[in-house]
Amino acid sequence: MADIFLSYASEDRSRVKPLVDALEADGFSVWWDRNIQAGAAYDREIEAAIDDASCVVVVWSHQSVDSDYVRSEVEEAARRDILVPVSIDDALPPLAHRRRQAANLAGWKGETSGEYATLIDGIRSTASTSLQAASGRAEHPPTLPRTDSPSAKRSMYAAAIALTLGLAWWFYERANVSSTQEMGSIQPRPVVLLMDTLAVRGVYDQATVTRSETNADELARVLADLPIDIHKETLGSDWGREHQIARRNPTLVMIHRSAFFHAMNAEFGFSYENEAGYDERRWRLLYNAADNKLIAFLGFVGVENPDTQFLIYSRGTGGGWSDQDFRDRWQANAERRFPFLKGRVFTMPVPGGVIAGSFTTPEAMEFVRETVSQMIRPYSETLPPAQ
Repeated sequence: MADIFLSYASEDRSRVKPLVDALEADGFSVWWDRNIQAGAAYDREIEAAIDDASCVVVVWSHQSVDSDYVRSEVEEAARRDILVPVSIDDALPPLAHRRRQAANLAGWKGETSGEYATLIDGIRSTASTSLQAASGRAEHPPTLPRTDSPSAKRSMYAAAIALTLGLAWWFYERANVSSTQEMGSIQPRPVVLLMDTLAVRGVYDQATVTRSETNADELARVLADLPIDIHKETLGSDWGREHQIARRNPTLVMIHRSAFFHAMNAEFGFSYENEAGYDERRWRLLYNAADNKLIAFLGFVGVENPDTQFLIYSRGTGGGWSDQDFRDRWQANAERRFPFLKGRVFTMPVPGGVIAGSFTTPEAMEFVRETVSQMIRPYSETLPPAQ
């Protein structure tokens, strides 16, 4: 039984191979169609592999969204609620599966943090739930082997040895824990979570769009040499991973104010000012709804993690963001809705404004680094000196 059944288009084989290698390096067993033996009935082999898997990872791409095989595999995985999606380019998944947030591995270079870490969390959670459900469906207890058979005796001896080694290891670990507690715990590095959208109108630089990346990817490069652990999260129109974000207990969440709006507008097609079909009233209603979703997200994570700080950035979509008074009122509104956020929400205009705002200019990079450094300083000062 494999942990993961990998569903993908055969045209993407070379792009998928590094992901398979990474998952196997992390201890997962992966079934993909290279494993089908010559002469095996293809459909039957596929069905058996999906039935045995505790998780199905689908790799969405321009090729896989048009694959009947992939769609069939995904339908079965969705029926069993064991589907974990991954995106490797800007292709939209089939309509029925767009509600599931996909880990964005477009441009992934093998790093184990960020979106890949999000994928691993999803796989482990899905596999754990699947195994528990399978255990609960068992109608009969397993048949125990005869204890007087040679094979049973060998199994008993092996179990005894394993138990002895396990106890020895447990005592060793306990001793190490006690020793660590006596010396004082080591402060982990601050976790900085970068959140933004793939929606084209929400991405600041055309080069970033071309690479199928988000502003968060640019920020990750700007902040790469700070003493922090960086994670990235891609936001879609129906994003709903608040609980998973809270579980990471981030030190700082850095999020684009208009990320939800741009993702939602990409779905609804309400256009933008000076474009055909633009309706200011409808546009404003959608923007306000997205803004409310953002503030609700801050409230959820803020109450779950009392030490988390939030840095909200924007070039100025929606108007007013470049004015300090406007940003102060926005911050006050968030604190009025969630009083426990007082003193934890900060706002930042992106240098260059609506027209030329970017995280790739020297001015912006210096500004961002200094802002984030100031916010994490109380945490990074407690880190042990570099060896």
